[in-house]
Amino acid sequence: MENSESDPTLTDCVFDNNWAAVYGGAITNWDSTPKLVRCTFIGNSADEGGAMYNYNSSPTLSYCTFTGNLTLGDGGAMSNAPLSSPILANCVFTGNWARFSAGAIHNSYQSSPVLTNCTFAGNSADDGGAMYNFQSSNPRIANCTFASNQAADCGGVYSRQSAPTITNSIFWTTSTKEAWINRPRSSPSAVRPR
Repeated sequence: MENSESDPTLTDCVFDNNWAAVYGGAITNWDSTPKLVRCTFIGNSADEGGAMYNYNSSPTLSYCTFTGNLTLGDGGAMSNAPLSSPILANCVFTGNWARFSAGAIHNSYQSSPVLTNCTFAGNSADDGGAMYNFQSSNPRIANCTFASNQAADCGGVYSRQSAPTITNSIFWTTSTKEAWINRPRSSPSAVRPR
């Protein structure tokens, strides 16, 4: 599915084993704000954003599941670049894979998603097993769980020139000693509510 300047609503949809040569194996959004509820993405692949690619787009996803999606580039499940800030609530990312960065979600060039009550488990990539943030991408992560994600460099959340805010979230058994890594010019904020 390709959305250009469009705002569809998708409910209880399944995207299974789709492929794209370049962007978004299942969905590509250009200047769009779709709404997805209880949608499932299984085994999709693309060169960038295995299941979904967002360009200047900020979809809303709730109770969606991304499993076993892959990319030979960045963002095994989802790639956001540029200026894309999806809102995700109660979503699950498991077993997604990226050749380079972000087994689950890749954010770059001022893409700052908001994630609440999401789970990242068993995702893998070279950098940032679960998430990779680059060039002023400042996601807000609250009440999320990162478990058993794998990477050569940082199994959890990898940030470069970005400032994510992480609140009341769990990082558990990542493949490397780092739950998150902050490279040059990164200023993360980790908060545990009182």
